[in-house]
Amino acid sequence: QITSRYGSGYPLTINLDGSNFATLNPGDTIFVFWTGSAWMMTDQLQKESVQGRFETPTAKSYLISRGFRTPLYISKIFANVDSGTGQLAITKNGVTITSSNLNLTSGTEAQYTFSPKIKFDYTDKLGITLSSLSNLEGVHYRIDLDQSSI
Repeated sequence: QITSRYGSGYPLTINLDGSNFATLNPGDTIFVFWTGSAWMMTDQLQKESVQGRFETPTAKSYLISRGFRTPLYISKIFANVDSGTGQLAITKNGVTITSSNLNLTSGTEAQYTFSPKIKFDYTDKLGITLSSLSNLEGVHYRIDLDQSSI
């Protein structure tokens, strides 16, 4: 993943293989991958993901993001754990917005899709609440947001 700093005053040009170039304007992101013989890139990012990991979580609420630079809509959540069990809920400004908690169990990926999507504005706070923990360790989460309300 290559991201040009949002506050930069200049575009960034990256030479991938001598004939393949990518130009990123401030705030743009691309993903690059090796095909075995050349570097390639995906299209510029049209969505954002917020992801992280709690090594040894406790039953409480965690602030994940305090506002976004443009309005975005929360689309999906993915979570998995190294060991133990528990539950995960997503909050907006401290209020739970998942209609049910995600059950976290070692060895499985929990997934939740918002329908309809929930809008997050410039000052909205995105959070995670963990509860009903039993020997829960290594919680990894990814929250996908995009510009479309559909």
